[in-house]
Amino acid sequence: MHKVHMIFDSTMSPLPFYLRGLLTPQTRLNQGDKLPAISAELRGYTVRRKHLDRVISLCNLKNRETMPLIYPFTIIFPLHMSIVTHKEFPFCYLKMLQVRNHLIQFRQIRLAQEMDLFSQIIAQRTLAKGLEIDIHSVARSEGEPVWESLHTYFFRGRFGDTVEPSPLSRFHPLPENSSEAAWEMPVGGGFRFGLITGDYNGIHYFPPYARLFGFRRDFMHSQRVLAQCLDRLPQWKDTYPIRLDAALKGSVYYKSPVRMRSCIDHKSCRFDLFCSTEPRPCITGALKSLENNTGLMLKAFMHTDA
Repeated sequence: MHKVHMIFDSTMSPLPFYLRGLLTPQTRLNQGDKLPAISAELRGYTVRRKHLDRVISLCNLKNRETMPLIYPFTIIFPLHMSIVTHKEFPFCYLKMLQVRNHLIQFRQIRLAQEMDLFSQIIAQRTLAKGLEIDIHSVARSEGEPVWESLHTYFFRGRFGDTVEPSPLSRFHPLPENSSEAAWEMPVGGGFRFGLITGDYNGIHYFPPYARLFGFRRDFMHSQRVLAQCLDRLPQWKDTYPIRLDAALKGSVYYKSPVRMRSCIDHKSCRFDLFCSTEPRPCITGALKSLENNTGLMLKAFMHTDA
């Protein structure tokens, strides 16, 4: 298998990756082929107060004292883009959909803390309607992991014989007596959020472009929506590691009313977010405290009880 490894420093900008993905001819993935082993790392990133405050503000969070669980993804996403826009990657990033997030934070991340970030493709799955790929990322400080993620992206098409869906795609149903919270999503902010995270996809701030892909209009970044959901769930500030599993099933449009059903069981919480009058949840998730430090999260991901 062909291997590609890229190294960046804290001055990296994701914009060249978008241009590269548009202008560079890409290889093709034939049936039965494995994706190339592409990885990327960012060395010496320092958490900055100004950047964190902008993320918290654009996510409209009530709790502004604690760093959001999703925050490291706003730093790591450019590494994902460097991977999916590489000339060895066989798909166009414009057709990529983010379908699941799985995160573990091992301990509190401090301001001015320096971290080294690493991302790599670790798995692929052929489904009836397309191909899923898993990108694993880890943020380390002083040699120890402080945050890890497994993000699953989907590319529509036919790629050969299908396999079983990921066990991480399954969630236990919520009981009928679940509690409910309701609020309204903010107006706009997608372009500003894209500037600070590196996710410049026009479906989040340009309605005509979003409609080209079958959406009603532009809609919110999933990380902004998840941050608002987590902000309304119990805060287990002193209990680490904490794990989040979330399936992204539908769009959450700006200024739309939403309601979140949730149920707490010991140190875990299942939740579903519904947008407007849609009968099906647009986000299904589970937040839990893990019993012990599992070391590398990949082991924890292979066993799921969401």
